[in-house]
Amino acid sequence: MMRPTANNFGKLGNATNRFFEGHFNSLFVGGIQITSDAKTKTNVVKIDSASDKIAALRGVSYDYIPEALPGYTPENAERMAANTQNHLGFIAQEVERVLPELVKPLDGTDIKTVNYTEIIPVLVEAFKEEKA
Repeated sequence: MMRPTANNFGKLGNATNRFFEGHFNSLFVGGIQITSDAKTKTNVVKIDSASDKIAALRGVSYDYIPEALPGYTPENAERMAANTQNHLGFIAQEVERVLPELVKPLDGTDIKTVNYTEIIPVLVEAFKEEKA
């Protein structure tokens, strides 16, 4: 368990010893920094047909089914149910048909996850295509 220091600051790992995954019911942060330096990348290719990809996605509103979520137990049912309603997003299986690189299985389960952050570059390229 991570506990904040006296100034309410906390870290999960550092540059050499990082946590690569975490499972949180809610996560409130001031910002997320993602490694994006050119020296860390290879095979850089512009995203083509971005407008078509975005048009093929279906944004939905939904409620989670608490019993279907990883980590659900009868003992924590009330706590898990507290944050299950009124969400906006995508259905992973639908995203997978359009942008398969954004969908991964949740470790050790058959539940699919979506990397929402990586939809941003597709949105940027789609916007540029529409402006052209």
